[in-house]
Amino acid sequence: MSAHAPVVPTAGEVKDVAVRLVGGGDGKSIMPPVFNESSPFSNVEEALASLETSQRSYDRAVAFIAAHDSTPSSPDAGEVFRARLAALDQMAETSRQALTLAPTDLVLNQYYLSTLGAREVTLRQLGSSLGEGQRLVRF
Repeated sequence: MSAHAPVVPTAGEVKDVAVRLVGGGDGKSIMPPVFNESSPFSNVEEALASLETSQRSYDRAVAFIAAHDSTPSSPDAGEVFRARLAALDQMAETSRQALTLAPTDLVLNQYYLSTLGAREVTLRQLGSSLGEGQRLVRF
């Protein structure tokens, strides 16, 4: 992550990704077909097991990237981490609200857990970027 990169994608970037996910004017989509015979899963349990394995891999990758991120050495590191933390707090709150409406939704739960994991990593990074005599206080 670059210290000068925005923490949250722009509306244009979100639109570009959405078009690529569902297919754009060229009819191409980056999403695999899931509701036909070529689905890689034979049942929901198999898909959930794959999701859990993927989540663990994702969490390990995020932790590795965070440990090797050059942002903490940047003079703007504190601001980058504070901005990221604010965005993650908003994402966590949105996910929490969605889960009150659909408490058994496994996809929403995964987003929520991923967000909390990223928030913890960001808190550690923010703490490591503080200057001498500064302390991170949780609230």
